[in-house]
Amino acid sequence: MKSASKSSRANRSQGALANRLEAWNTALVHYRGALSGLAWFLVVAAIIGMIAWSIPKLEDRFAQDAMLSERAIEIEYLHAPAWFDKDCRSALAACVTEQLRGTSPFDPQRLAKAVSTLKASGWFVEVRQVQLRASGSLEVDASFTTPFAMVRAGDTEYLVDVAGRRLGMTWIAGTRPATPHYPSIVGTQWAPPDEIGAQWKGGDVTAGLELAKFLAHKKWFHQVSAIDVSQFTDLRTLAIVAAGGGTIVWGLPPNDHDAAEVIPETKLSYIDHFYTRYGRIDSGAGKMMDLRGDLVTLAGGSRE
Repeated sequence: MKSASKSSRANRSQGALANRLEAWNTALVHYRGALSGLAWFLVVAAIIGMIAWSIPKLEDRFAQDAMLSERAIEIEYLHAPAWFDKDCRSALAACVTEQLRGTSPFDPQRLAKAVSTLKASGWFVEVRQVQLRASGSLEVDASFTTPFAMVRAGDTEYLVDVAGRRLGMTWIAGTRPATPHYPSIVGTQWAPPDEIGAQWKGGDVTAGLELAKFLAHKKWFHQVSAIDVSQFTDLRTLAIVAAGGGTIVWGLPPNDHDAAEVIPETKLSYIDHFYTRYGRIDSGAGKMMDLRGDLVTLAGGSRE
């Protein structure tokens, strides 16, 4: 009996020990999982903290580099015409760079300032969209205006579009490039507009541009050096200054008519004749010709 009792107590002791070991093992597994989760949480929290700390530092560094950089902002245009050459692009990029100097690339007003500067340049009919590329350059989607002529005021020639709006380029008279060909409107009684993009006041410039547009499709248009509007206000008369040195009295603007003058198409046929015969629209004589009558009158009274 004693032997059986001892055996029973030993079995109970072994069972209790086994239960206790199992409980300890379960607790260790639980704590180990808890510790692993806590460690993982701490690692993730540390990474997030480092990112949160480093991003403002990187932004500040990027912004400082951009603000301190003297390099012109690069601008890409989606639909730039051929006449908008390297000089035009560089000048406009310099203007945009100057307006954005000292601003952060993360400034929400940065693109708005760029849009305002582009619109103020006068080169565009509409600026639809300006986007910041990953490289830091700007991408511009816009409709360009069409430079067409120069208007001379004093000793300066101002580039204008087909509507007479002042554009952002000027030259001292006689120094502008030969190409592309822009006829000059000379003799205006009106001063240039103060703002780029504003339309030139006065009917004389408008009339001169109308005549230039009427002639622009002709193969001899390159010989039209200027349109003289000095007699327009008083006499409503326009004249063509030929590259060969002669002056061709045209008369009324093409969109106007008077029974005392031949129609504009007849005047064109006169010039076509001289260009075909002499290779020059001023008949090669370099004198004054009057196209307003049924016969062309040359200076001195002779007729063609």
